[in-house]
Amino acid sequence: MPTQPPRRRFQIHLSTAIVMMFVVGVLTWINTHARMPYKCCVYAYGWPFTAIELNEPGQYDTWLHNLFYTNMGIDLAVVIVVIVSVWYIFESLIRRRAAKKES
Repeated sequence: MPTQPPRRRFQIHLSTAIVMMFVVGVLTWINTHARMPYKCCVYAYGWPFTAIELNEPGQYDTWLHNLFYTNMGIDLAVVIVVIVSVWYIFESLIRRRAAKKES
């Protein structure tokens, strides 16, 4: 039986890419979905931490209330960890199934 060439370093399966695309879509929706956490006319954006607070249009002179750069960085780090975790889990499941078929 001929040996298979080694896999390329960053090659992923199509099914993993599709699942990652759906996960990124859900994370994008969560991060851009407005919520009113504690104030009457202030909308909060970001997940798991509030990254931006915006005033309701027409309430005040300015629409921007607060920017939280630290929370933006934490939110970005959480999103990256979630995407890499999904990639690792699905690729390991596919490799495990392929190894069972070979043996």
